[in-house]
Amino acid sequence: MELTPVAAWLNQVFAGYDLAILATLHGLAEAAGWFLTPIFVVVSLCAENGVGLLVVAVVLMLFKRTRRAGICMFVAVLCGAIITNLFMKNLIARPRPYADEASVIFGWWRAVGSHMESDRSFPSGHT
Repeated sequence: MELTPVAAWLNQVFAGYDLAILATLHGLAEAAGWFLTPIFVVVSLCAENGVGLLVVAVVLMLFKRTRRAGICMFVAVLCGAIITNLFMKNLIARPRPYADEASVIFGWWRAVGSHMESDRSFPSGHT
């Protein structure tokens, strides 16, 4: 897969960051075994497509005192999703860190079940 210039730059700049975060998570998984799996499943579910932030925004909209903050948060998450998922990810086209089968990240990804993502890697709006 040929990288766009921006994707190549992102890979170069953030490779150490990706590796450090994923090495920490892999170390936790090895140290705690199955114990952390349900916790990370919940965290992943909350982060999936910004669902966790949208739920918080809806809860904030239920109360008059926090309604404006909830509306602002809801609109911000939607704008971020549209800009990031519809435009930036496709424009930059950075592959996921586990896409390189020769990398250590690929082995870690296989060890946790090889969950396949359908889109490109890019810092998401909920991040």
